[in-house]
Parts: sequence; C-alpha cells; structure tokens
Amino acid sequence: MKGHVIGPYTGAGHAFELSDTGGGRLLSVAWWIWFGVPLLTILVGWTGFLSQWSTVKGRAIRLLVSIALVFPGGAVLLIGRGLVHPPHVETFLDEVGFYSNIFLVSLGGVLFGVPAAIASRRWFSFAALAISTWLCILSLFMASAVD
Repeated sequence: MKGHVIGPYTGAGHAFELSDTGGGRLLSVAWWIWFGVPLLTILVGWTGFLSQWSTVKGRAIRLLVSIALVFPGGAVLLIGRGLVHPPHVETFLDEVGFYSNIFLVSLGGVLFGVPAAIASRRWFSFAALAISTWLCILSLFMASAVD
C-alpha cells in the first residue's frame, strides 16, 4: 500500500511520502525540535528581556540585545514560512537561495549576538546567540542536502 504525502519537506526540494506507520509523527517531532524549540526560546528570551528592560544599563546595550533577538526570530520565521508554504523551487539555485537567506539572517544574529552577550551578560543574550548559531549551522546542513 502506497503512503500519502503528510507534509512538505523542503530539505530535499520535494515532498516526503510517508506511510501511516508513524513516520509522519516522527518527522513532525523532529521539525518541532529543530525549529519549534528555537522559536519558543526566542519568545521566552523576548519576555525575559522586556521584563528586565529597566535593569539593562545603557541604550546601546538595549539596542544591541534587541537586534540580537530579532535576527534569530526572523530566521525561525523564514524557516516556518518555508515549511508552511514551500517555495516553488524551479532550479537548484532557487533552493540554495532559500537556505542562504536563512543562513545570512542567522549569521547576522551571531554577529550581533556575540557583542550583546559580552556586553549584557544576561541569559536572554546568550540564548539569542545559541539559537542564532544553531540555525546558522542547521541552514548549512540543509543547503548541503539540496539535490
């Protein structure tokens, strides 16, 4: 019996066909671990940052931490958009471009996250740096899997 398409998998540029034996549930759990956990971490980081807004000294540090939190959030939203509405990939370069956008946004998070973590020394700055680094590495792996 042939399985049916359960959801788009943009890592290889085509839909995965999975059987009803639980493979779809495993794939769904993997996607939530890879992308849901970073999204939840960024949301909790924003909550912590905004609750401690008055204790973060200096406007420059506040701006730096805000920028460091925006970049990984943007990368997760790009990935989420790609999972919900897969890009119409016509060529190899289109798909690599999709992953390179995620990589560049994540790299921006790393570049702003390092000075933010050093300057503020708060958990939400380190969380933003960790998530940016994770998404940067993950986007490189996803781009390397392009057919």
